Amino acid sequence: MKRIIIKKSIPIECHALGPNLNDYIEQKLKDYVGQCSQEYGYILGIGKFKIVDSEISRATSETIMIVLFEADTVKPEVGIQLKVVISTCVSGHGIYAYNNGKIKILVPERTLKDFKFEGGTYKLNGKTFMTGDEIDVTITAIKYDRNNFQCIGNIVATKL
Repeated sequence: MKRIIIKKSIPIECHALGPNLNDYIEQKLKDYVGQCSQEYGYILGIGKFKIVDSEISRATSETIMIVLFEADTVKPEVGIQLKVVISTCVSGHGIYAYNNGKIKILVPERTLKDFKFEGGTYKLNGKTFMTGDEIDVTITAIKYDRNNFQCIGNIVATKL
């Protein structure tokens, strides 16, 4: 997880222009939590913010506040290792897992060739991998589509 600074334009309704403006902007920024962009990844939380400029929209005559805010984000990158929780084990596909409930990772069955699939679990050397287990994976490929990242990964061999 990283804390980064993001710049956004926030349209302000006229009733919000007043002593509660900061509360209004804070609520608008909280709407970004859970969203994903290719540039920043998943926004997990919002920190402090600062209004750096304002303008009037030529199209709607709304007041637009330009805001810098701190955001806790997670963005997948090829080569990084993550702790993930197994959500499903499927024969013919592999292991589906999630990190922070956001990053979806598939460990394809072709990378599990030494494993044996049995009763909804994968087994190797007496160790069983099943739904709810935490495992370490390395991301090997990433695709961004429709405001989500989809990742392919491998189980970290040193953890077996």
